[in-house]
Parts: sequence; C-alpha cells; structure tokens
Amino acid sequence: MPQETASVESSKVAKPINIDWQRGGLRWKISTTFGGLILVLGLLVIGIVYYFTSEALQKQVDLRSSAIATNLADASAGLVSRKSALELDALVAKYGRLDGVAYAGPQRRGRRK
Repeated sequence: MPQETASVESSKVAKPINIDWQRGGLRWKISTTFGGLILVLGLLVIGIVYYFTSEALQKQVDLRSSAIATNLADASAGLVSRKSALELDALVAKYGRLDGVAYAGPQRRGRRK
C-alpha cells in the first residue's frame, strides 16, 4: 500500500499576510494614520463623556438621598419626641417605598457603656 505524504507547500493552509511598513503606498499610510487618529480621538471622547456623566449622576444621587433623608428626619422629629413607634414605622415604610430607596439600619461602631 502506498502511503500518502503531505507537504507544506502543497497544503491549502492560509498563509499569514505580511505587511511591510516600508513598502506600503502613500495612500495606505495616510489612511492608516487617519484611521488610527480617529480611533484614538473617539476613545478619548468616550472616556471624557463617561467621566463627566458618572460624576454628574453621582452628584444627583447624593442630592436626592440628602433631600429624602432631610425630609424623613423633619417628619419623624415629632413622632420620636412623642415616642409614637407605630406612626414612625408607617412613616419610614412610606419613605421606603419611594423609587431608588432601600432600607438602611444604623450600626454602632463601638460598645456602649
């Protein structure tokens, strides 16, 4: 039985494209440089927009949470002084149902003596 041999030259494997930077035409060099510049500037613009948008969004969230906390503190002051736990629970539940609000409980850092 004859054995079949495969040579590298006769195989139909795709060969890598060798691009010689020195031999490219002027049009190719200009278009590659222009494309790279557009890519770099596009990424820079995206980064700047992301930075300022996230900063503005964080400020908005901080202001909203501060306003909600202030309103809750002002509304609950009278209920705390009267020691009305049931009404205070209803008030906290009302503020807890607002969009984007989650319950948070205070924690003591140290031992109380």
